[in-house]
Amino acid sequence: MCEKREWLKNEIDELINMYHNKPELWDVTSKGYKDRVKKRDALSDIAEKFETTVEEITRKIHKLRNQFNSEFKKVGKKKSGQSADEVYTSKWPYF
Repeated sequence: MCEKREWLKNEIDELINMYHNKPELWDVTSKGYKDRVKKRDALSDIAEKFETTVEEITRKIHKLRNQFNSEFKKVGKKKSGQSADEVYTSKWPYF
C-alpha cells in the first residue's frame, strides 16, 4: 500500500512544474512518451525530490487531472434558466 501524504500548496505548484518539465510523461508527440523506462525514471526523479513513492506521485497527478477535467466540464455547461453572462468560473487555483 502506498503512503498517502498531505500536500502543501507550494509543493503542488512545484509538482506541477516538475511534471510539466518532463514531456515524456504528458506530451504524446515526445519521443520518450512511449518509453516506459524514461517515464519510470522521470516519475522516480519527482518522487525522490518529494521524498515519497512513485505511486504517491502518480496518485496525486491523477487526482489533479481528475479535478481539472471536472472543472473544465463545468465551464462548458449552462444550467437551466442561466443567461449567457452567468458562466461558471472556477475557484480552483490550478485551473
